[in-house]
Amino acid sequence: MAKLTEPLEAETEQQIDAVLKRLSNSNDVGADLLRVLDIAIGITGADMGTLQRFDERADCLTIVASRGLSSEALSFFGAVRRDTNTSCAAALMRR
Repeated sequence: MAKLTEPLEAETEQQIDAVLKRLSNSNDVGADLLRVLDIAIGITGADMGTLQRFDERADCLTIVASRGLSSEALSFFGAVRRDTNTSCAAALMRR
């Protein structure tokens, strides 16, 4: 997992604030979540990434936005259950 080593630039902070405000009343949540993911990828210098959401009914994490992953990877990680041997499942268990 990438870690931040320097404070965020003011422009990046403004982008984060703007997209978070849009999400609360979004007409296109998918596009806004992709923007959040793009910001996170830029901040961390990652090559790719996903955003996952906890699905209470299914008791699992589901991918709600992704960049750069193959369709096979998205299919495999599309729903991550607590008993899956992945870092996502470990994060889910530790909340």
